Amino acid sequence: MRLVKASLLNFILSLPFLIITSTASPRDYPNHDKQQKSLPSLPLPVEIIHEFPRGTWVENLAIRSNGLILATLVSAPEIYQVDPKTRIASLVAKVPAVTGLFGIASIEKDVYYVIAGNFSFATFTAKAGSFSVWRVDVKTFEPNKTLAEVDKVVDIPQAQFLNGATLLSRNEGTLLIVDSLLGSVFRVNTRSKEVKVVIKDPLFDTTSTATIRVGINGLHLRRN
Repeated sequence: MRLVKASLLNFILSLPFLIITSTASPRDYPNHDKQQKSLPSLPLPVEIIHEFPRGTWVENLAIRSNGLILATLVSAPEIYQVDPKTRIASLVAKVPAVTGLFGIASIEKDVYYVIAGNFSFATFTAKAGSFSVWRVDVKTFEPNKTLAEVDKVVDIPQAQFLNGATLLSRNEGTLLIVDSLLGSVFRVNTRSKEVKVVIKDPLFDTTSTATIRVGINGLHLRRN
């Protein structure tokens, strides 16, 4: 798996690609012409920042305030930090008793919350009841010296396949986390440990005839 750099989009994963289209016309955006003049021409230049070993599944990214990249792996319960200048990847943390990591989100500076669980590449399915949320404090992390501190926040046994995560409220310490099989969005309070389904919509569901049974995958709040 490769991390690549694009001048406009910062950092994207080489695979898989997500393509979003829109039916909106230029007149729907009053500042469209001004914004269009400031954008670089397409296609954007792309360069490899770091290439992980064959068989590595890089799942989610978070950009630290210093510009360094945190990447979670599904193929191992590990988080890596990638320096876009030196192009070196350093192990940040390992989460015990699970096979992989999924979504990652930050509530406070240099403190991240990751989704951990068991996933089978043989059957391409997640193990229901194996998912939990972990706190990763990277303030004391030093590459090749000291790993980040890792602590379990809460188990979510009712979940079937937790995936993407995003910040909901810094003041309340809450996250939104999607379940790709249940078609639901959980609200997780990292302080009180309360877990509650706050959105359930048929549009988020997977289908029984799908080759890969995955419904809603990720989410992001616009103001964040």
